[in-house]
Amino acid sequence: MNNEYKTIYELLWNSEEKMTEEFKNNVDIMISKLPENIKKYMELAYGNDLENPKRSESWTNEDTLIFYGKIIPSLKRRMDNPNGKFSSEFILRRTDKLELSYLYKIKANNFNEVKSLFTDKQVTIINMLLGFNDRYYNTKEIANYLNMSSVSVLNELRNICNICKEYFNNQALSSKTK
Repeated sequence: MNNEYKTIYELLWNSEEKMTEEFKNNVDIMISKLPENIKKYMELAYGNDLENPKRSESWTNEDTLIFYGKIIPSLKRRMDNPNGKFSSEFILRRTDKLELSYLYKIKANNFNEVKSLFTDKQVTIINMLLGFNDRYYNTKEIANYLNMSSVSVLNELRNICNICKEYFNNQALSSKTK
């Protein structure tokens, strides 16, 4: 491979053996059945050639968080259960990206400055989701760690995003009035 990104096949292959054409065909079939919002991420991540990934110039840090933290783990679960219905429960919709951008500003700024705005549970979610604990965690892993449902984690995440949005909007307003 000529670039720094693994192919979708390499990300989903979980064996020490040589990858088979049958596996690649199964991945292609699975991708063809994905919801359109997930297919858009695939196109952003890989362009038109899954064998030679070319990241879109519009790819953002939020896209990385969603793609590797939500979509890839969901695709791996789907590959483990090929006859099951594809669940997008753990995948944030593309329309949630705007809200996530407020959350991502926490990473760009000093987290300790805004930490007091959140409950302990929300701080844990932020730490795990944004990779402050050595790696990024997906929604299901966070739910398991906090002993709550994935839907509850997503609801908390939306609350966190709303708090961040209000905080950063107020910060922008106060800087305009100075």
